[in-house]
Amino acid sequence: MTTWSKERIQITLAFILFFLIAIFFFPLLVDDPSSHLILSVLFITIVIITFIKGTILGLIMTLFYIFSFGSALFFTHLTQTTFFPSLHTFSIQTFFLVSFILIMIVILAGAMHRFVERYDEEHRQIAEQFETLLTIDLVTGFDNRSRLLFDMRSEMSRAKRYEEPFTLIMLQIDHFHAFYKLYGELEGNNMIRMVADGMEEMMRISDRKYRIAADRFVLLLPHTAEEGALVVQRKLKERLSEHRLLNGKKVDLSYHVSQYTYDLSEVTREEVMTMMESELKSSEL
Repeated sequence: MTTWSKERIQITLAFILFFLIAIFFFPLLVDDPSSHLILSVLFITIVIITFIKGTILGLIMTLFYIFSFGSALFFTHLTQTTFFPSLHTFSIQTFFLVSFILIMIVILAGAMHRFVERYDEEHRQIAEQFETLLTIDLVTGFDNRSRLLFDMRSEMSRAKRYEEPFTLIMLQIDHFHAFYKLYGELEGNNMIRMVADGMEEMMRISDRKYRIAADRFVLLLPHTAEEGALVVQRKLKERLSEHRLLNGKKVDLSYHVSQYTYDLSEVTREEVMTMMESELKSSEL
């Protein structure tokens, strides 16, 4: 059990203890049933607000209660007035004891509020990390197909707003599964990393890279027309056509490629992907 868990359990148990004292021992402290009811409702209200909003607001409400109720109590006992008849059964000692219990409960409720906030923050961070892992390919560090589709929507909106094109390049490694079968997973992952490193070296910082399938990559090139993307294709061929195995031997790699330049037409992301995947079958790099 972590220190955080132990601390949370201790504060929870202390809170329950003080709360039970406040609710079930009030009849012993206060003879008047109406005063007991008022105090119980007051305690529950302040505790709930503290648990939801935090310690500061709870202490402000507590101090307001102490000042208001204490002033009325002292006035009643000093002047022996009957303006607050129920306060005659409420001693000064009881007032201080009730105030102390209320302050302790508010502090504990505030601590529980902080624990809940901390838990929510940790849960949010874990969810963000999990989402990040879901969108990143562990071999290359590139984003995956889901992230590509998300980024395509943003890029299409940007292109329409500023009337600037962007281009997608889809690259497929030929005979990928045969390579894995022949050389094994270790060598296959090494080849994938080599291809990914080659892309990283020659791409701009603003360009985005995705691994959308075991043998398939996509490059998203913002502010790039068709002619600029053709230059990128030539550089890819020069950089990625040769691969050095872990034993030092060199092998040649070949690829199929497709390209799509967004021209502000009304086309969906899925339609773009379908067109590019279809074009892959007939276009060699």
